[in-house]
Amino acid sequence: MNGRTIINNVSTLIKEGKITVLLGVNGSGKSTLLKAISNVISVHSGTVYLDGKSITRISTKKVAKKWQCSLKRMM
Repeated sequence: MNGRTIINNVSTLIKEGKITVLLGVNGSGKSTLLKAISNVISVHSGTVYLDGKSITRISTKKVAKKWQCSLKRMM
């Protein structure tokens, strides 16, 4: 953001049907990470995958629907 690196070297697998928690102090990049995996903001290096596909190849609306469906199944 604004030319600064907010998050660096993140790799994770979020499994469907499992509860995943994102913890960190203020300003640590939690919201930025959520925006990146939701395709709301673009990443400057690396790739975010959803169901094995780069989210840059999926519309933001479809990415949001996929996350929404995952959240509904968990509740």
